[in-house]
Amino acid sequence: MDLGHGILSQGSSPGCPAAECSESGLTCGLHSRCRGSPGDLRCECQPGWSGQDCNTATSPATFQVNSYVKLALSFTPLAYSTSLQLRFRTRRRRGELVVLSSQHGRDRLALQLVRGRLCLILHLHPEDPRSLCLTRAALTDGRWHSVEAYR
Repeated sequence: MDLGHGILSQGSSPGCPAAECSESGLTCGLHSRCRGSPGDLRCECQPGWSGQDCNTATSPATFQVNSYVKLALSFTPLAYSTSLQLRFRTRRRRGELVVLSSQHGRDRLALQLVRGRLCLILHLHPEDPRSLCLTRAALTDGRWHSVEAYR
């Protein structure tokens, strides 16, 4: 059982226990891991991999200053759950990495670099925006970094 981290979680680990995955008959490939909860288990590709069996390496994209990609989803996302993962490398100290917004732009989840630190900003209208920044991880060293965010 995933109890997170802390004194009460000794002997637990993030995600599904291997026993739950194997009992369900679910086997995840080399570049994926079991995620979910009992009755809703699934294999999730690790950053850098995609496809049905997570055997296809993803290709990096290069963006210039002030460039972006806008995606139109071919499905309706879950209203109360969001997950995203990405890998990036940069030497810039500020800028948006990912912005997810509702159709009318009232709700918004953003991952951005602020003074070289990763910040997640969540704005669910009509509430005020909330932000969480990692203070100890410097991410502007030009190396690849993996980020996973779940709501």
